[in-house]
Amino acid sequence: GPSVAMILKKDNAVADLRKLIGSTDPAKAEEGTVRKKYATNNRRNAIHASDSDENAQIEAAFFFAKVERVND
Repeated sequence: GPSVAMILKKDNAVADLRKLIGSTDPAKAEEGTVRKKYATNNRRNAIHASDSDENAQIEAAFFFAKVERVND
């Protein structure tokens, strides 16, 4: 289905976003997180976020040209 790709740039971006979206396993996700509300299982978990700054750079390069990535 449709997707929205974005780059979040802020201090602690990876950790903060992962806290907002919740555990990969929606059964273990905290109430109020995206995955708790919308995910159905580990594979259909409604949202993806990088798990490290290094992977964030790799994944950003997959979706966005260098000119689109600010301060990359």
